Amino acid sequence: MSRSIESSPPAARWCFAALILALAFAVACNSKNPVAPETPQPPGGGGPGTGSYVIGLSASPVQLVAGSADPATLTVTATRTDNSQPAADGTTAAVSTSLGSFDPAKSTTLTTVTLSGGKATVLLYPSTTTGTATVLAQVDTSSRQLSIPIRQADQTFFIASVSPGSGRPDGGTTVSIAGAGFVQTMRVTFGGIASTSVTYVSPSLLTVKTPPPPSVVTAGNALAVDVTISKANGSSNATDTLPGGFIYANNGNGETPVIFSVTPGSGTNDGGTAVSISGSGFVPPVKVTFGGVNAPVTNASNESISVTSPAAGANQGSAVDVKVTNSASGASGTLRNGFQYENTQFFISSITPTSGPYSGGTAVVITGQGFVSPVEVRFGGVTQPNPVVKSSTEIDVTTAAATVTSCNPPSGTVSVTNLSTGKTATSTLNFSYTVTSPQLTSLSPASGKQVGGETITVNGSGFGSSVTVTFGSVPSQSVGTPSATSVTAKAPAYTGTLLTEDCDDNHDGTVGKRNLPTAVDLTLTNTATGCSATLTKGYTYNPTDTSCVGDVGSGGGSPPVADFTFRNSTVVSPPSANAIDFFDLSSNNPTSWVWDFGDPASGSTNNVSQDQNPTHTFMGGNRNYTVKLTAKNAAGTGSITKSVTIPLP
Repeated sequence: MSRSIESSPPAARWCFAALILALAFAVACNSKNPVAPETPQPPGGGGPGTGSYVIGLSASPVQLVAGSADPATLTVTATRTDNSQPAADGTTAAVSTSLGSFDPAKSTTLTTVTLSGGKATVLLYPSTTTGTATVLAQVDTSSRQLSIPIRQADQTFFIASVSPGSGRPDGGTTVSIAGAGFVQTMRVTFGGIASTSVTYVSPSLLTVKTPPPPSVVTAGNALAVDVTISKANGSSNATDTLPGGFIYANNGNGETPVIFSVTPGSGTNDGGTAVSISGSGFVPPVKVTFGGVNAPVTNASNESISVTSPAAGANQGSAVDVKVTNSASGASGTLRNGFQYENTQFFISSITPTSGPYSGGTAVVITGQGFVSPVEVRFGGVTQPNPVVKSSTEIDVTTAAATVTSCNPPSGTVSVTNLSTGKTATSTLNFSYTVTSPQLTSLSPASGKQVGGETITVNGSGFGSSVTVTFGSVPSQSVGTPSATSVTAKAPAYTGTLLTEDCDDNHDGTVGKRNLPTAVDLTLTNTATGCSATLTKGYTYNPTDTSCVGDVGSGGGSPPVADFTFRNSTVVSPPSANAIDFFDLSSNNPTSWVWDFGDPASGSTNNVSQDQNPTHTFMGGNRNYTVKLTAKNAAGTGSITKSVTIPLP
């Protein structure tokens, strides 16, 4: 919120001018960065700078967590010093930070924003390391500085803010210190000078009276000091400091009101909002006006005033000046556009469109009433980045990516929160993130050997960039990189129980069992979303042994006597010395064959064959391989091993 002071006595106006000038020297730009300060200044303050504008700079929240994806919203305001009007639309402000980034994807420590209605916002993302981000906003030669702590997520003892951030030049201002981990006995220093009045309120709040400053603050000047809190027991994490956390301000004669803040900064047109005004130079009894309308004063001291906002009247929906006048002397101070009257109704009327892909990037327009920048927008609990308040009735958002678990994308109500007031409007409409489930159409080939090893092409759509393929209950350990419509996967070995049928190949009345081809479900799952599709009984395993087991007949029968011969292959093209044709010579009518070529280098599936007369290409030459043939019929099995030298003599 920008501010300027109007003083009735001429001497008071001169004193404030001197204060502004002194603070302006403190934020002079250095030669390396046009918006980087030479001298550190306090959070939310320091001076409003010199030049043609009075600059305001605030942050929500007032601190960040290191490594978090949640940014702080920085609000920059600029008011002309010659006519107290907001800077012209299109005016640019340069914003820099000493820690963190304005871009979540890369390190961007300097950016520019375009003002509209004298105001603009920018997001500051925390660094992965802790520290204090010194943020500077500059328009023309006017500037303003802000300190934002970046802390560990699990830090249990810290100081977050000092309110009010400014006060009497001789000490004695009562301030509230917010944070965490406070205990009954605390030590608080301002610029190294310990306060003698520290009151423990809760683990997150202390009430402290400021001590005298470390050096004299002369008329028309201000002094920013660090505020440090520490535990008396000396435990770990027992000290924390808010750099430049408090300003000792001397406005000259001690009787000219200076307004530092108005909290909250907005309220309804009907009035009745309880408002706290902090500053210095207040001499009760005081008179307070909002846009020229008297506001009832409920309490007043030298540093704070409690009032109730009056009805807006002709100022409905407008920002108005807040003015404090010391009744005895007539001296007054004004905070330009210090209070924003809002439409009584704050609601969301429509969302267009109401759905979009979980990957984000959908442009959504939210319409309603009572929108005031900056805002926070959530879709089904997902915070949306960089919402743009086009007007009090429209917000434009480009959706963030959402996390999908078990093919269940987020869906829920849309909420808008006016960060300046904390008020939230929730829609009766939902925004639904959508996800495309994969579809399966065919397999090629659709069947293979019981021992597995076949490379299967799975066809369909919507596969995504990473998938798993499961045959029955066994996942493939070799899945290729999918396209949108196909992926390859090597079939694992069948581990279940094959289907069977009764058989009597000898026609003697003795019934045996024969293994049958067995189909299993094939399931493809998108690993990013958990969405899957299944081809029921889509892949068939062909049994290795199809003989009629147990059908030996009353007359007995003989198992095979295994035998084979081999030669250099005449069927492999081009010819290879390592390719061998094998020929079954087994007797007693075998019905199935299993060859083990003793060649592990060829792989677990290529090292065996169930053909009667196979051809095998050995992986290496000039060595001996032990080849085993197992022949089988209904009466039993027989096997034989022979040594094969590659290449053959």
